[in-house]
Amino acid sequence: MVIRVRQPLLVWAPRMLGLAFSLFLALFALDAFSEGETTAERVVVHLLPSLVVVALVAASWHHEWIGAVTFAILGLAYARTTVPGHIDWMLLISGPLMLLSSLFLWNWLTHRGEGPSHSAANRL
Repeated sequence: MVIRVRQPLLVWAPRMLGLAFSLFLALFALDAFSEGETTAERVVVHLLPSLVVVALVAASWHHEWIGAVTFAILGLAYARTTVPGHIDWMLLISGPLMLLSSLFLWNWLTHRGEGPSHSAANRL
């Protein structure tokens, strides 16, 4: 049985989910306000993971293979460095990263050889 996915869904899913995951990670920056004195430096440090994900989504916008590789590396690295006994932390962060990697890989493999005309930005 072959599953057919509509073209716009395949193109936009990894990009929109990547941005949504970035917003999810940005929620953890609220932790900077709970510990007494809040400085701009403290907030920026807490926002770094979110900013990295946004930068990777931007880099992957036209070159899906970048997202496939980098999100997989980030997901595996986080899973490897998670504190033992906290599988919930690992699944909460590494799970979406691996999903994003899979979606970007699927997108890249589906459109490989079509040239830049398949890009989501070119369809606007």
